[in-house]
Amino acid sequence: MISDPLAVNKYFEAVSNGAAPLDFTLYVPEGSGSLENVKIPNVQETDDPAKIFTAHFNSGQEIW
Repeated sequence: MISDPLAVNKYFEAVSNGAAPLDFTLYVPEGSGSLENVKIPNVQETDDPAKIFTAHFNSGQEIW
């Protein structure tokens, strides 16, 4: 199986055009939540070191 190299771009575009986002949040350091001044879907900036680079799925019930 080969993954689609444009999958992230397609998702970003779909959510930007009103599609419902998937149920996860990726926490990143402050200042890293946007690309060319556009907010990245499912990305939340935080200054909490315990959350940085963690992903929360299923409304926060599962944390990676």
